[in-house]
Amino acid sequence: MTPPTARRPAVRSRRGSTFLYNNWDFNALGAIYERETGRDFYQAFAEDIARPIGLKDWSIRAQAIRNDTHLSDYPARHFVLSTRDMATLGQLMLQHGRWAEKQIIPAAWVRRTTMLSTSAAEVTRTSPFVEGLGYGWLWWVFDPAGPWPDALKGAYTASGAFGQFITVVPKLGMVVAHKVEAPSKLNVPAEDYLHKILPAALALA
Repeated sequence: MTPPTARRPAVRSRRGSTFLYNNWDFNALGAIYERETGRDFYQAFAEDIARPIGLKDWSIRAQAIRNDTHLSDYPARHFVLSTRDMATLGQLMLQHGRWAEKQIIPAAWVRRTTMLSTSAAEVTRTSPFVEGLGYGWLWWVFDPAGPWPDALKGAYTASGAFGQFITVVPKLGMVVAHKVEAPSKLNVPAEDYLHKILPAALALA
């Protein structure tokens, strides 16, 4: 599958805004976070999220990978996560940011970041990905206007490199974590996951 950035519309002068998905939002937000808080991005994740919810396999040392030349002030800040840690993060989102009677992420932020901000129609028009997927704030959202079963209304998913996904399905109280070895030649296209693997998981529920 061709990445969305490679299928972007031709650059042209225009007013207004255009949706274009790439990794830059993650890169820039990570840099802003560190500059505003004075905290290392990964250290903050370890202290504020990984430890409180008991991630089993995550470690700061394992995150020391970058896909650039180390010259940029805006690195990708990849996350290396096991399948069970991915599922735990999905469960945290499913529980509106709450874990063991403690609010780890504000519930209002969980709601806002997983709301539809860019419709599937707009995504298709300006930055084609998978038909029916809109975008929230860093999460892909199953647009109710898309060709999705009723169970996926209100659902959202993270889509990572090589076919890694964390899908949260509130209607079923369900989290689906899908992982492949990365980097890998066994890339799982988003279409295969969303139209074959995820429906099979939903059928089990």
